[in-house]
Amino acid sequence: MRSLTNRSVFWIALWLVGLTGALQAATVRGKIERKAGYPVSYMKVTLKGQKSESSPVYTGSDGMYYFKNIPAGDYTLEVWNQKARPTSYKIEVREPDTQVPVIKLP
Repeated sequence: MRSLTNRSVFWIALWLVGLTGALQAATVRGKIERKAGYPVSYMKVTLKGQKSESSPVYTGSDGMYYFKNIPAGDYTLEVWNQKARPTSYKIEVREPDTQVPVIKLP
């Protein structure tokens, strides 16, 4: 019976460590619109940190984009226009959720 209790404590502790790690990441969300207020769909967006770069995400038909499980810190958000280099925006990611102001494109 004693070993079962120790094993249970071990699994509970392991679960709590995993839960703590999962809580130390943020969701970054934002919207891209034309100056006239229309959402921009299927626009490539990336997030660059000091040590890594995210996989690209694309805006939906509503102009919204989401990055999940991003550690807190300073990042560069890049919005990719097919005809030019990306436009960069400095952002600070905070847990648990970071809302980026609406980006207006011409």
